[in-house]
Formats: sequence, structure tokens, C-alpha cells
Amino acid sequence: MCRAAGSTRSSTAPRATAASGRRWRSAGRRGSSSCCSPTRTSRARAARRVLAGSALVLAAVVVANGYVRDTLPGQTVTAAYCDIVNTAPEDAVLVAVSTPIAASVEIHETRDEAGMVRMRRLERIVVPAGSSVRLEPGGRHLMLFDADTKGIQEARFVFEFAAGQSIRGAFEIRAP
Repeated sequence: MCRAAGSTRSSTAPRATAASGRRWRSAGRRGSSSCCSPTRTSRARAARRVLAGSALVLAAVVVANGYVRDTLPGQTVTAAYCDIVNTAPEDAVLVAVSTPIAASVEIHETRDEAGMVRMRRLERIVVPAGSSVRLEPGGRHLMLFDADTKGIQEARFVFEFAAGQSIRGAFEIRAP
């Protein structure tokens, strides 16, 4: 129920119109708008549209098929893999990842350099507009340091992007 200041009339009651066609106003302060005024309603609709648009932008990047390799006894470092799908019209730049099961998470890439397989840390991963990037064994992946996967079947992750967006995902814990 919505009431104007100083009014006993509810918003469910029919609104009276004067001969001039103006809508009923509260007996409150002159010029004040009630919670049901066209201006306030328009602002609320505009705010909902902005929020809905923000949700669509965030929903345009999705993390799918995520899993973490379970740690062996005494092991504290492991890796995580997933697909990052970007349906947005602009590139998405992944800059950080976090999870409560590890002290830190780094984005890494495995490369073959002169016959030696090496890993190097990446500062970011660009996910092209309308495309996807697969984080997989032998390629780009997430390294989890001081990880504890004992007794859990799923881990939550937060992916942070350069534009300030963040998305959440749940990763399955799989045997090594």
C-alpha cells in the first residue's frame, strides 16, 4: 500500500481527477510527490532498466565446465581449468581470479621452449568478443597455491575483469 504524505487515501483507491484533468494530489506539502507519482515511478523504471542492463553485461561472460584437480596428500599446489565464453560485443579481459580454497590464484600458461616445457605467469587473458577461451592442461590454466581440497566436492571462484565486472562460478573437484 502506498500513501502520500498526510493522506489517508491508498494507492488502490481510484484516483480523482479535477475538471482540468489533473490527477489527485496529496494534502501534504505543495509540490511534493508521493511514492506513486509518475516521476518517481519513471525513475524506478529507469533504475530497473539500468540494473537489468548491467546484469545482461555480466551475463554476457560465462564460466563453464570448471574443475579443480584434487590435491594429493602433502601437496598444496594444484590447477583449475574451465571455458570462458564471451557473448558480449566487446572483448572481456580477465585480470584476477580468487577462491576460498587457496591462498592465491595465478593465471598461467604452459609453453614448449626449446624442447623444455615451462610455465609462465600471465597478467591477463583476453576473451575476444563473441568467442571463448579454454583453460586446459598443457595450455592456459589457473594455478592454486596453498590449496586445500580435502573433503570438498566443489569450490567457488570469482573471476574479475578489467572493466570492473566480476562473475562467480562453481568448480567440481576431480581426482588427479
